[in-house]
Amino acid sequence: MPDQAGNVVTALKKVGGFSKAVRVRADDGRMYIVKGLQAGEDMGPRLFVDQVVGRLGTAIGAPVGEVGVLSINEQIIDGSLSAAHLTPGPMHACLEVPRVNVGWGVEHLDVAANPHRFALLATLYGWCGADDHQFFYSLDPPELVYSFDHGHFFPGEPLWSPEALNEAPPAEFDRVIIEAAFLSSTALRQSLHPLASITPDTIAKAVGASPVEWGVDLNARIATATFLEKRRHQLLKQFS
Repeated sequence: MPDQAGNVVTALKKVGGFSKAVRVRADDGRMYIVKGLQAGEDMGPRLFVDQVVGRLGTAIGAPVGEVGVLSINEQIIDGSLSAAHLTPGPMHACLEVPRVNVGWGVEHLDVAANPHRFALLATLYGWCGADDHQFFYSLDPPELVYSFDHGHFFPGEPLWSPEALNEAPPAEFDRVIIEAAFLSSTALRQSLHPLASITPDTIAKAVGASPVEWGVDLNARIATATFLEKRRHQLLKQFS
């Protein structure tokens, strides 16, 4: 997905879940799962977190969906029951990975690529403070693991604050994933290589990509960038 925001041309169906996500077609011809602002719901901070975690996951090579921003206009909302709950404007968008389904926790460890993919997710989840463990798997062999829907990350979620980020305990690799996937120290050490190459500029771009309409001010963005850089170093020190 290009950094320049695209536009929704067709709203197809509700995907479901707390965020009432919708499957759409964009003006680039591709399919996306989108979440937007909704009347009476404080969705902006969750959309911001989803955008940041998705971008950082991509930056370290974790098996997450490619995220960006898509805009939806009032005409499309009025013409689609599946999008009637949305507010016109920019939305969090995740490029659809075809033929995947939610699993029941950590599965398919016999698939050769999955231990490393889980190690990268243990790093991402620990780095960003996950409080929601959802894993998706390819319906066709090999059953590769993916992670989407990261709005319930960050300490204090879903209504996190700069204060909650500043007071967060030190970062650790995600214990839920480590224990369920039987990850070794070697696997975790290998997952840190891409994290070591992340720069403050990479973090700043991820934090700055969300539109102002989502209501996350400069102070909260600075606190987010500081939180992420500090926790990156904390994870790296565990194997230094």
